[in-house]
Amino acid sequence: MYTRKSILKRINNVVHNLPDNLGLLIFDAFRTKETQRDIFNRFQLEIIKNKPHLSDEQLHQEVRKFAAHPDEPSRFAVPPHNSGGSIDLALYDINTQQQLDFGSDFDDMTVVSATDYFENNIKNTNFSITRTNIVKINRRILYHAMTSQGFVNFENEWWHYSLGDCLWAQMLNLDWYYLSLEQEVLKIMGD
Repeated sequence: MYTRKSILKRINNVVHNLPDNLGLLIFDAFRTKETQRDIFNRFQLEIIKNKPHLSDEQLHQEVRKFAAHPDEPSRFAVPPHNSGGSIDLALYDINTQQQLDFGSDFDDMTVVSATDYFENNIKNTNFSITRTNIVKINRRILYHAMTSQGFVNFENEWWHYSLGDCLWAQMLNLDWYYLSLEQEVLKIMGD
């Protein structure tokens, strides 16, 4: 798994500031455009299976809630993961080696994956009050640990955090500075 040195440095700061019994479980960081295309297509097939009634435009909009299209610069000039400035992660219990409960799986393409879902929809879930509170606490710990190091969270995915990429810049109304890490590597290698 690859990322930028500055991202790794901040992730290390996150780890050092977590409670002693918690660690970070990293799912994904840098992605090539080819990998991003595969993910986009896989998500599209999954959504078609679960929502066959959607028009092509509705389908495209639904997929884009969870994956950037690698060749469509209208939303992101460089897909966040392709920049090397995005990371997908969760917390885990160091003693049990188990991921904490976040209420949905990584890459779950439902509204339950929205970072604030359990803050606003307590009555709309099938979760017990106890589990709902555990999920809220886990999401809050991850959110505050990451944002304290300058990351921003993609609101549709509790696991996705960005720093220095298009998504980060868009959310903070700043200029972004991480271009495509893939293109930088190809340039160094002489294409």
